[in-house]
Amino acid sequence: MTRGVNSDMFRSLLGQAIFMILRRIIEQVKAQNWTAVAIDFFIVVFGVFIGMQVTNWNAANADRRALGRYLDAVASDIRSDVNELTRVEEDARDRVTASTYVLRAAGAPDLNNAISFGASDTAANDVFTRTEAFQIADGEPLSEDELGRLWGLIVGGYMYDTNRTAFDALINSGNIDLINDPELMQLLREYYYLVNGLEQTQSRTLAPIRLRAIETGIRDGLSPQGLIDEDAFVRLVRNDRALRATIAAAREDAAFHLLLAGATKDKAEAVIRALEERRAP
Repeated sequence: MTRGVNSDMFRSLLGQAIFMILRRIIEQVKAQNWTAVAIDFFIVVFGVFIGMQVTNWNAANADRRALGRYLDAVASDIRSDVNELTRVEEDARDRVTASTYVLRAAGAPDLNNAISFGASDTAANDVFTRTEAFQIADGEPLSEDELGRLWGLIVGGYMYDTNRTAFDALINSGNIDLINDPELMQLLREYYYLVNGLEQTQSRTLAPIRLRAIETGIRDGLSPQGLIDEDAFVRLVRNDRALRATIAAAREDAAFHLLLAGATKDKAEAVIRALEERRAP
């Protein structure tokens, strides 16, 4: 009875049997055989009940299979998100490292490693409190190649691009209500809350600031893709207050980008673990 063909056959046979029993009930009524009428009537009611149960059971199985396919696709999308977020983290760390190196080499006296960010207005979904403290690490030592393209590293900015095709399809299909796991739903809500916040921060804040930083560099003859002598670049930064402030701002923005990407990645990995546990036999 687990396949559609068998359940259809069962319903067809049940319908034929009920029709035959109804004919018998009519004959028994005419003969006033009330005991037989009661027995046949009970058989009809029981048969209808069994038929409804089989239909509901098959519908529930179909819903579970459909939900399983949707959640597998959601997990696949989030795994690709983790790869994207890892790349964002690597790029943000490079920007922090390069800007920190240049500012220290230029003798910046007010370099601050402990920064607080207003990550959200409220403690939404317990993801962020109103203010998040973030310790900016120095990063790994720069290679010779990286020292020759410090400006390009500072104004880099790989932007996260999520793939939420499967989750949107699950919502649009109306099957989101089939998820009867409150903890999983909470994780999904928190994850896509972070995704939306990261994407909006990138488009509204980080991308415009990056463009202004590039414009400041162009004014001083700096190209994001160009090479520049390390010593010459440090002297330029030391003598140009606006450029030095631009690099300091780029450093803090990169740290904020790293914070958001890291929080989103942690939540993505938690969702993946929850989905894998749900699918485990």
